[in-house]
Amino acid sequence: MAPDILDRLAGRTLISRVFAVLRDAEIRPVVVVVPEERVLDATAELGDGASVMAATADRRSTMLEALTRIGDGRVVVLDHTYPLATTDQVRAVVDGLDGADACVAAIPAMETLKLVEDGVIDKTVDRSELWHLQMPQGFRSEALIAAHRRSAEQGLLSGDDVAAVDRFGGRVRIVVGSRVNLKIANIKDLEFAHALVGSGE
Repeated sequence: MAPDILDRLAGRTLISRVFAVLRDAEIRPVVVVVPEERVLDATAELGDGASVMAATADRRSTMLEALTRIGDGRVVVLDHTYPLATTDQVRAVVDGLDGADACVAAIPAMETLKLVEDGVIDKTVDRSELWHLQMPQGFRSEALIAAHRRSAEQGLLSGDDVAAVDRFGGRVRIVVGSRVNLKIANIKDLEFAHALVGSGE
């Protein structure tokens, strides 16, 4: 089960941890996108300084609406599933936009990777140039808007902002992330994160 924005880690909700990281990195404005049924909860949790909006069924439309609230310039995408992201990582992806359309935190693949077909290993994949993408992710807002609009025109899916920018020739850089900055995709991940940082309760 995916984590809720109000699940707690080290004594703070996931959404408040991420919000604090963005604020400490001097990201302004901060637009917080949550499920419609969580808008009031998020507003109460974050207080002044957050522009809370409800997600729509279509992620592309949600992103474009959020970008209109942010305006031109540089934008950082960081959601509550990356509550261990740091202020330094946010600043790094913003700085990485110099001469690029997108910049994303990433870590090199360390595991042995195999290509499998019908449950049988076909071959070993060279991992020397493979990286796992994380958040935060930074974008030039005009490049991200253009990528999503062109994706819509061509009927393409829009679940990955980095892929959307890359698909249409945008230059995407990486900055080295951290293995501690794990994605909280389910309750087991949240339990592991607690083990890393302590409950704080």
